[in-house]
Amino acid sequence: MNVQRSIRKGQYKLIVFPKLNKVLLFDLNNDPEEMHDLAGIKKYKSKVSELFEALLKKQQQMDDPLNISNIANNI
Repeated sequence: MNVQRSIRKGQYKLIVFPKLNKVLLFDLNNDPEEMHDLAGIKKYKSKVSELFEALLKKQQQMDDPLNISNIANNI
């Protein structure tokens, strides 16, 4: 339970691995098998930020105790 968190919005899925300090972004329409991480590509930086903020809000709504805020510095 405390290993990862993810959120899907539209065609994009963001996965956060807080213990590894890692964020992955996938375009599920073009990459349904999640083979090509887009998180490090400059053109997707705003999408990563958008989904990360949505994930933080969802965690707050669900009283999720896992703190992923330290990852914000890496996106």
